[in-house]
Amino acid sequence: MRDGEVWEVPSKAYAVFHAATLVEFHVEDAATASQHLTHLRTCRPFQTALCKSFDPTLLNAAKSLGCRVQDAAFLFRKRVPVEWPRPEGFQIVKAQAHDVDPALRLGGDFFAGLDDVERLFATGDLWIARQNSQMVGCGVTYPLGTQVDAVDIGMVIGKDWRNRGFGVALVGALADLVERQGQRPICGCAKDNLASRATLEKAGFVSEHRLFRLEFPA
Repeated sequence: MRDGEVWEVPSKAYAVFHAATLVEFHVEDAATASQHLTHLRTCRPFQTALCKSFDPTLLNAAKSLGCRVQDAAFLFRKRVPVEWPRPEGFQIVKAQAHDVDPALRLGGDFFAGLDDVERLFATGDLWIARQNSQMVGCGVTYPLGTQVDAVDIGMVIGKDWRNRGFGVALVGALADLVERQGQRPICGCAKDNLASRATLEKAGFVSEHRLFRLEFPA
């Protein structure tokens, strides 16, 4: 996440919210997780949380409070070498200022709005996919911080250009670019988005983890 509402118990625990959903929860001592989670819900009431399957601290604490666990998304944290299709004339380039408005129009609700696109452009994390001279898609990169080598990637293909292999080409090119920089590409997709899952797998991504949606009792 690039922004969020942060709650903190200095040197003991912190939590990050996106709107009404808890999206990150950390405690220094896992044995106190249920206690801190209960206190957090008292101070800052919420009913839902997102939890990665490799985060047993939050998952176990939430279960102890009677939450319901549902699969929400596939997480891809591993990539294997694969030959992905490269359409003739296809390339990705870093966005230029004149690409911002067309990218927003092409991406639709993939982007949160113009501010989102402009922020990605300003940080150098907005990429344009072109087939010859035409914009066919947009890619984004989200470095997770200086202490982590992972870069979250995402992409959208314009409606008129879908089902032609450009999605696989864009994901594959973004992932290759991140790997050439000595970093690790990661990504995810909703559990019901079978087309996106197939695209990611064709580009070499392997899903070994899930994103859970936690529903707490009222």
